[in-house]
Amino acid sequence: MAKRVFQGVVLFFAIYAFVFVPLGKRTGLEHVRAIAGTSAAQQAGTELKGGVERLVQRLRDQAQQSTESSDRALPPDRKQARSTEPPRSAPTRTTVRDRLAPPDISDPSQLDMPDLDELDGALPRVSGPAARSR
Repeated sequence: MAKRVFQGVVLFFAIYAFVFVPLGKRTGLEHVRAIAGTSAAQQAGTELKGGVERLVQRLRDQAQQSTESSDRALPPDRKQARSTEPPRSAPTRTTVRDRLAPPDISDPSQLDMPDLDELDGALPRVSGPAARSR
């Protein structure tokens, strides 16, 4: 825990120095902004953006071709069954907050209560003097 606090303090001072301490006439942040403002850096950014767009398009094309080829490989009866299925909704992700949140008591379906019939036989029967004293 102390190690994480120390790392956080060091990181804070590093960021503070980068933004506010001058290195010559400018701070580190001002130097980076000046470099990023050059035409060469802007050209590199444009080329990088174009490369990423081409990569995304190529991956989409490959995924579409893979899906189409798997559809062609299916027997005709499976293709019909597949096309009549309703579209599936995206699975919902539960977060830690969802799992730790208290249930809504106004909605009984959210309460995780076992049915009384399920409990019958699951609990041991208490007999003898201990059962009478309760």
